[in-house]
Amino acid sequence: MKLPGIHRFGALAAVIATSFGLIACGTNGFPLMDASTDVSTDNGIARIEVLPDTAYIGQVGQSTQMAATVFDAQDSTVVNATVVWSTADPSVATVTTDGVVTGVGQGETTVAASSGDVEGTAVVVVTTLQPLGGAP
Repeated sequence: MKLPGIHRFGALAAVIATSFGLIACGTNGFPLMDASTDVSTDNGIARIEVLPDTAYIGQVGQSTQMAATVFDAQDSTVVNATVVWSTADPSVATVTTDGVVTGVGQGETTVAASSGDVEGTAVVVVTTLQPLGGAP
């Protein structure tokens, strides 16, 4: 995105607050940042890895912890990235804001961790275990 032109304002210095951050103009109207500089709106996140990639929950009501790791384009970990958790089928499993998945009904669903436009997913399988030796 191109920023609008920065005009000379004599000896005034200006700081413009935008959604991109602060843009500063030096004294005598000389910009500290070229007015034609491209400013990326990308949040710097390239991918999100969710582990385990497949989680098995043995009974309805049991829970398991999922973990999301956020990576940038250089494949370095992004610390303090905001991650939003969701589930494709809440009748099979729910997920908290901390990534704790709880089995609600037998079946399979996808749990996603997203940050901006980037999403990582994992499969959650909820089963009903039968005791050894048959039904009680």
